[in-house]
Amino acid sequence: MSALRTFFSSLLAKFGRSHLTQAVLIALVVVGAIEVAVQFPVIGKPLEAGEEWSRDLRLPVGNARSRARAPHPDIVVVAITESVLDAFPYRSPVDRQFLSDLLNKLAAKHVRAIGLDVLFDRPTEPAKDDALRQTLRNLPVPVVVSFVDDPRLMDADGLKYLKEFVPPQSRGMANIIKSDDSIVRNIYAGERTPDGGYIPGLDRMILSRLGIETPEATPRLRYLLPQADGSGPFTELDADTIDFVPEELLAGKIVMVGADLSLIDRHMTPFARTQGAIDGQMAGVVIHAHGLAQLLDGKGVKMLPQPWALALLLVMALIGSGLGRLGLPMWGKAIVGVGAIAVFWAGGFFLYVYTELFIPLVEPTIVLAAANWLTDLVIGRQMRQQRNFMTNAMSRVVSGKVVDELLRDPTKLSVAATRREMTYLFTDVAGFTTLAESITSDQLSSLLNHYLQGVCDEILQAEGTVCRFIGDAVFALWSAPIEQSDHAARAVACALAIDAHAEKFRLEQKELGLSFGKTRIGVHSGEAMVGFFGANDRMEYTALGDNVNLSARLESLNKFFGTRIAISEDTAKQAPGIKLRLTANAVVKGKTLPMKIFEPVTPEMIESGYADRYAAAYAALEAGSPETPALFEALALERPDDGVVGFHLERLRRGIIEQEVVLHEK
Repeated sequence: MSALRTFFSSLLAKFGRSHLTQAVLIALVVVGAIEVAVQFPVIGKPLEAGEEWSRDLRLPVGNARSRARAPHPDIVVVAITESVLDAFPYRSPVDRQFLSDLLNKLAAKHVRAIGLDVLFDRPTEPAKDDALRQTLRNLPVPVVVSFVDDPRLMDADGLKYLKEFVPPQSRGMANIIKSDDSIVRNIYAGERTPDGGYIPGLDRMILSRLGIETPEATPRLRYLLPQADGSGPFTELDADTIDFVPEELLAGKIVMVGADLSLIDRHMTPFARTQGAIDGQMAGVVIHAHGLAQLLDGKGVKMLPQPWALALLLVMALIGSGLGRLGLPMWGKAIVGVGAIAVFWAGGFFLYVYTELFIPLVEPTIVLAAANWLTDLVIGRQMRQQRNFMTNAMSRVVSGKVVDELLRDPTKLSVAATRREMTYLFTDVAGFTTLAESITSDQLSSLLNHYLQGVCDEILQAEGTVCRFIGDAVFALWSAPIEQSDHAARAVACALAIDAHAEKFRLEQKELGLSFGKTRIGVHSGEAMVGFFGANDRMEYTALGDNVNLSARLESLNKFFGTRIAISEDTAKQAPGIKLRLTANAVVKGKTLPMKIFEPVTPEMIESGYADRYAAAYAALEAGSPETPALFEALALERPDDGVVGFHLERLRRGIIEQEVVLHEK
């Protein structure tokens, strides 16, 4: 440090000792050092992440003088919502006859063009597939369909089918670019195909079909803000209401058609910084509408040009150096410095409000502080500790359980992924989307937090690892990061504990007038890869593999069988101490071989002999006995609320006397 002081003293002796000369010299050194440092990823990436954070905070305040009083005049979003999908026997893929009819109805209302943000990577019903295929080729208005030409994102059969289904002139790359923090901030330009061709992004391709050329670039996405009355920036219509929409509302408009569902194709936007992870998400089709509006209107995000940004850094460095020369105690300088930074940030917010111009905030703040510190160092003031503004941003996102294991014994947590036998548990709350739409965001946050806290408490009590939250759903596993020989038994016991907590919570909410749905739980055991997965600077500890997917399928099977817990045979074999009953021999979607599904039985079922009577009825079902219907009828009279009995009885009444159930939905 004495050498550094000597170096600056010699410079000051050469260039003069006036306060202004000293301040300018320090400002130049600080700005130069910062500009060199940001060229290194270890400093540049966290610094840019900080600037992104500051821009995200400014975005919702919008341009106070130009908030729209009407939706965008040229773009309409037609959403495939939960209510639309409820009208069909299967949710995915979307009924293609419905899509064909929808496109024709839009064309009949003389829309300008249609963007269809739906991926057609597998066949459904042949007649419906053919109807949509013909519509895509013969529609009198330009139509562009989401396309993916990357074998890493789709298997060979799906890619082949997609190419056959969507005509080349109607393909638009559906990719959505995400920053390192998983937030969508840019418009996807397009990509070169393996055969040497080029397919523009969905937004650009729509405009190309209209004869509007756009630059082959990935500009920053300028999100349109809500209208002055708080409504969205686009007219949004449910796909099943087009028959009733006046033609003048659609004529001449570019219509974006796609899913607007709670847990599917939703992406984090910069609004998540201020509105939270749930409210800050946006459907992919709506994000495409924002990108389309930007390209169509020719209005991009305004950033401070680099020369002006450098000038701003020099000014802030001069201010920092000036603060360093104030004859104030350390606490006094701290107050003045924080005040100066607060004024600067407030100015940055107000500047964006009235001009929509983003100026850097984090880097100038760092420059001010660095110049302040360096000034104290150069003029020989008492050294004091400085906060390190340039830290390593490499971090890994892990569950609380994994963090505990790492702190206790870091050698047990390998960075490299490993394959091992584990048990997986998925939970989901039935009808949660409907409930979420009927209460305020504050109520939703409090309700969900209390519910999830109880679920996590039970998982941690059973020494499981909480890997991921997906809205109201939870994914946990056992036997990682540390191996557990009784992982299956632990998971099943935990499922019972979660079920007890969830039912108690549900009944408590019912007394308060809230219709909180039943919690469905799926448990399965098998091998999978476990470890850290993700990008270099954003990773999570989780498990990947077919067995993980299968456990998620088991959770969803509960809605078919009327149960709350579904346990695979692989898990049941490893949990002999827990009383279970065989629910069905099911072939789940995506599989060809049946698997036995089990459900825990209550002590009361065992004591009353009901469990034995059910076992006898199920044995008759397995044997195809003609007495099976009568046995299940008797069980239904004894326990009308037994969902499993109701499921089999409904099939028996249709003359189906067999235990194997083939499920065509997830």
